[in-house]
Amino acid sequence: MTIQRVFKEGADEVSQGSKRHFLNHGKCQNSLRLEKGRDYFIWGKKEDLWGLPSVYSYIIGRDTWFEWFPNSNDCQKSEHTYLCEKAQQLEEDLDFNGCGL
Repeated sequence: MTIQRVFKEGADEVSQGSKRHFLNHGKCQNSLRLEKGRDYFIWGKKEDLWGLPSVYSYIIGRDTWFEWFPNSNDCQKSEHTYLCEKAQQLEEDLDFNGCGL
């Protein structure tokens, strides 16, 4: 996956445009319902970060929050207006307050 935005930096020095691997159990693959071309908000624990020599990989486990996050194309559609406003508010809150919400 391509990183679109970093809200909180951690052990992985990741930046916008970086590529990262996200791994999950094979039996859970379909339950994520990922769609190509959509953006996702992912929040996980540092224990789910695997440091490999060339790149970090993230394990999507039971404690990972993984949710569709509207991008600029999604926000052009009127049915997403409320969600896009809330997503913008979340971004601003995280920028201003950090993770202490």
